[in-house]
Order: sequence, then C-alpha cells, then structure tokens
Amino acid sequence: MIGDDPRAYAHEEDGRPVPATPFDYGRIDEAVFDYKPESDLTQFSQEDVDRALKVFRELLRWVFQNGMKNPDGVKIRAILVCWIFLEELRGLTLTELAAGYGMKKQSFGRWLDEWKLEFKIRTPHMRPLPDDAARTN
Repeated sequence: MIGDDPRAYAHEEDGRPVPATPFDYGRIDEAVFDYKPESDLTQFSQEDVDRALKVFRELLRWVFQNGMKNPDGVKIRAILVCWIFLEELRGLTLTELAAGYGMKKQSFGRWLDEWKLEFKIRTPHMRPLPDDAARTN
C-alpha cells in the first residue's frame, strides 16, 4: 500500500492507486443540515461510557422490539426517543411531531404511553399518564 492512510488513495479503472481526497461529510452536515457535534466525548472515562452504553442499549431495545415484523413501529419509537431526548424537538406537541412525519397523533400516543410505563423518564413537555398520580402515592 502507498502511504499510511488508505483513505488518501483510490484506484483508477485499471487498478492503479492514485491520490484521492476523502469526501468531507462533516462540512456538508454543517452547511446543509446545520449539524455540529455537541462536544468532545474524549472527556468521559471508560466507566462513564460503559454506563451510557447500558442506557443506550436499553433505549435501542425499546426502539427495535420486534422491528423486522413492524418497521413502522421502529420508526415511531425512534422518533419518540429523539423527541424525548433532543431539546430542540421538545417545543413540538405530539400532534405536531406526528404531522411532521405525515402521521396521526394516535400512532405516537400508544408508544408514548408504553414509554412512560417502562422507563419512568419524564421531561417537562410530556403529559403524565392519567393514573400516574395514583401510582406514585
């Protein structure tokens, strides 16, 4: 191989290696989608990462469930997890969130109720379940 970085080379049609410049996806994300990574994750210890991965795995299990049989459910649950955890989406009502994906609120309501029962994680933009007060007393 020529050079240390395999991304610095590509192959011509005849198979010979030629210098190449990797595509800068980060610049596109930033310019088109206004996406910038929030922070440098190297500040976290391995113990922090292990704890976060445990939580993340549980969230992904909830999102996926039996996803190969019902991909629409995976989509709805993934959208809800984004709505719950991303502050920039919290200003949306559940109706607005669903409408943004061409769906009805009822499609999301069932899964949001399931979320509340399973995880007990609430953010200020979520309404409590009707019997939440009875459950906490």
